[in-house]
Amino acid sequence: MARSRWRPLALFLLALTGCSVDLGQDCRNGQSCGGGSFCCTESKCGRGMCTYGCGSDRDCPAQGYCHDRVCFLPCASDRDCPSFLRCRSEGGRLLCRGG
Repeated sequence: MARSRWRPLALFLLALTGCSVDLGQDCRNGQSCGGGSFCCTESKCGRGMCTYGCGSDRDCPAQGYCHDRVCFLPCASDRDCPSFLRCRSEGGRLLCRGG
């Protein structure tokens, strides 16, 4: 029970340290993204995108969405996404992703 009480504080402190800035950042296979993220090189991640593994939206930083067990940035249009990703509808939500 004590663990669950500290989880929100831990997540808040992680957000303050800036570990979530990597979400959606351009990367290449084998390149370190930092902050516990990894470089996803599947087509859904464009040419390579720093992201996090997830089981639900609450596992994603930067108010991201969890889709196919990977975190994606939310968007309203292509302008909200990095240049190598597009704003696409997935499961009724708009998220920045490739292919």
